[in-house]
Amino acid sequence: MKTKVINTINVLWMLLVALTLRAEPTAETKPATKMKSVAELSTETGTKIFSLSGKVYDLGSSESLAGASIEINGKVCYADLDGNFSIKSDTELNGKYLTVSLISYESKQIKLEKNQTQELEIALKQR
Repeated sequence: MKTKVINTINVLWMLLVALTLRAEPTAETKPATKMKSVAELSTETGTKIFSLSGKVYDLGSSESLAGASIEINGKVCYADLDGNFSIKSDTELNGKYLTVSLISYESKQIKLEKNQTQELEIALKQR
């Protein structure tokens, strides 16, 4: 029961953050240009894009943790409703620390290894 209440609070918090960050268009908004894919960006600039993905879940119940914050190299993303995340960086991830946090859970830092290609499975412990 406690886990369901906490998960409900986490989902509501994630929705509140999403609504707060949503920008309203202004009269000065220009029409959108064609979005470029990651491959196009890395080819144009000559830089390599490093990608990391995984899933965040509760250590005790193995339930997915929606809204968990994942941060690396100053970039932040949030886990979706199923606890899945994907984050990209323009600097190599070898030796960097990935920080995962969520309200009412202990934060976790993970040191990344060279050529980290597997999906990460990150278990957070309730406080």
